[in-house]
Amino acid sequence: MLKYILRIEILIILTVFLSCSENPPEIEQVFWQSNRFNDLEAGEIYDTLSLFVQVTDADGIEDIASIYIINDKEELFWKISEENRIIKENQGVTWIGSNKLKMNDRSMFPSGEYRVLVIDEAGERMESSFQMKNSSFLPDSEQFPDLKKSGNNITADKNTSVVWTYSSEGSVITENYTDGSIKTLPLNEKSSEIFLYRFDRISGTGLVSGPYSVSE
Repeated sequence: MLKYILRIEILIILTVFLSCSENPPEIEQVFWQSNRFNDLEAGEIYDTLSLFVQVTDADGIEDIASIYIINDKEELFWKISEENRIIKENQGVTWIGSNKLKMNDRSMFPSGEYRVLVIDEAGERMESSFQMKNSSFLPDSEQFPDLKKSGNNITADKNTSVVWTYSSEGSVITENYTDGSIKTLPLNEKSSEIFLYRFDRISGTGLVSGPYSVSE
């Protein structure tokens, strides 16, 4: 695995030297959070990672080709590409990343240093890093947020902080905050799946439930 990671890095470096671009991406901030995911399709609870990068590029955010998350010590890496990324706007700031990173065997992400490598279409790159301190916290299914569906409405329980609805293509359609109270929301006609979220302050992890199918 380490040799494979090194080959990726060498190819990236060669691409950079051969590139004529003078507008490398700039990493302003990196946000990460360990989550426990109550996967309703698989009937399992496992660890996932949310990783978003506030990045700017003189050629536009669409110029970002891929983001790599690399743990050199454990010889692990993940790739966020155009096919599986989310682009979010928050108070005029653009973030790009994913909520669905996981270990191949669905085990806990190892604690330690992770590098974040952002590469644009011309091969220009910028690198940052973060330290993850993960816990062994594994909650019961009853501790996760839940909802009820009635007609074209859904009601999230008071254990829910955020409700996301996704299209069949996997893009976020709506993001609603419940303020910790029971909340009934109308379903967008383009909605295909629903995910719920809350943050567990004691463990310092997010709790995510889903996907809930809109068609059910």
